[in-house]
Amino acid sequence: MRKIKLLKISHIEPGGLIAESGSDLAKAFSNTYFNQAANEIADQSEIEALHFMGSVAGHALSQMFQNLDIKQLDSVLAQIRSYVIQEQGS
Repeated sequence: MRKIKLLKISHIEPGGLIAESGSDLAKAFSNTYFNQAANEIADQSEIEALHFMGSVAGHALSQMFQNLDIKQLDSVLAQIRSYVIQEQGS
């Protein structure tokens, strides 16, 4: 039997979010919280919902690139572009 190490974000109620990989954890977080927030804001103002989504994406990229060697930036952006293309196709 293979032992699987799970990742967890503990402080999210009721019992936290648990997933096998960072990608799965991000997807669960996004589907649970980010999408709900964007939809709620969109009910109030579509423009503000777009600003919210862009701002969250900008903050996430800022955190991700915080300690990145500038020489690796092209590679990272290519990976992001590939991921976005794959997600749009599914």
